[in-house]
Amino acid sequence: MSIRSLTGHTLCFLFLASGSIIGDDWRQFRGNSGTGSDSSPKTLLPNSFTETTNLTWKVDLPAKGVSSPIVVKDRVFVTASSGAIQDRIYVLCFDGPSGKQLWKREYWATGRGYCHPTSANAAPTPASDGEFIYAFYSSNDLVCLDLDGNLQWFRGLTFDYPKAANDVGMSSSPIVSNGVIICQVENQGDSFVAGIEAATGKSLWKVDRTRDSNWASPAVVKADGSRPATVILTDRASVIGVNILTGEQLWKFQGRASSVPSTTVFGDIAVVSMDGTTALRFSADSKVPTQLWSNKSLLSGNASPVVHNGDLYIMNSSGVVSCNDVQTGAKKWQARTGRAKHWATPVASGNLMFAFDQGGSARVLNLNDKGKTVHTYQFQDQSFLGTPAISNGALYIRSNSHLFRISQQ
Repeated sequence: MSIRSLTGHTLCFLFLASGSIIGDDWRQFRGNSGTGSDSSPKTLLPNSFTETTNLTWKVDLPAKGVSSPIVVKDRVFVTASSGAIQDRIYVLCFDGPSGKQLWKREYWATGRGYCHPTSANAAPTPASDGEFIYAFYSSNDLVCLDLDGNLQWFRGLTFDYPKAANDVGMSSSPIVSNGVIICQVENQGDSFVAGIEAATGKSLWKVDRTRDSNWASPAVVKADGSRPATVILTDRASVIGVNILTGEQLWKFQGRASSVPSTTVFGDIAVVSMDGTTALRFSADSKVPTQLWSNKSLLSGNASPVVHNGDLYIMNSSGVVSCNDVQTGAKKWQARTGRAKHWATPVASGNLMFAFDQGGSARVLNLNDKGKTVHTYQFQDQSFLGTPAISNGALYIRSNSHLFRISQQ
């Protein structure tokens, strides 16, 4: 077992069970770009599927979870959690083409695992830099593994911040960029955002946040000119930007923001679920963005904004998807996906959008035909709360009990 580093409260736990090229990887919540879009010209996903057609494989998961799968070098990684108080946490790895389980790692949670019955301790989606997996949990446990499952370090943030917990569990997904893991831990107790050194698990910086529940995930705008790489953080009353290397606050906009959907960054534009939907534009000669547009009628539900092929897609709480001009916010069309609750953000590839709901239904929309539903399928005894992943011509989706691969057969 190789260990990258053990420092401070970094903890190494006993297993209970035994070149960084992005390519077609899907390394974090909503993909490498964080837009929910697959832009690979090689991808050709089926526009219909059932449990007997275009379903390459289906595997059982040992425990529940609402996190999304990620894909690195044709390996699929997923987290799960179990136990009466959700104190067993898992990281699992599967071979993408075959579905064969390559390894499973199991640990004891060190923080508060309790969460709402519809959620799980394994709610945040893991992130990867292409060489390591960073799995975060509602219990504020952060695990670093290499792609073969060797533990590098284990950080129990609750040891440093013992009051970090909210009433129903936390689900903000970490992101990793510039060698820093960003963990957004906003709640009624110890509320903060931390920058963690990816190589060692050491804390680099901490930003105190409002003591209130917040399930939105951070987003990063890349460095350009005089602008440093910037982490975008939202809460119910504002959106701020901080330097990813130092945690220094660079700017702040006040507004009424949602606490569930996450910011989506597309090039030099950040789409924020604030005052309806607001777009900020970044420039190379300024650390402070300017407001590009704001549209109070564009209200996201639980799903985060998706940007695909230059268009912005917003799903509201009634399951209606609207297509909008990302440069102006002007609406092009809207279409209904069904009335069930959508926690999972839709994903898009080519001219298709894939939406999965809590009731186990899947819908495929034709984006070239004003979002017309071209396929609907009801999975039996399944509930989908995690956002799908797209990689190497396949769609991966996890339910409350299974992991599926959908691809052309």
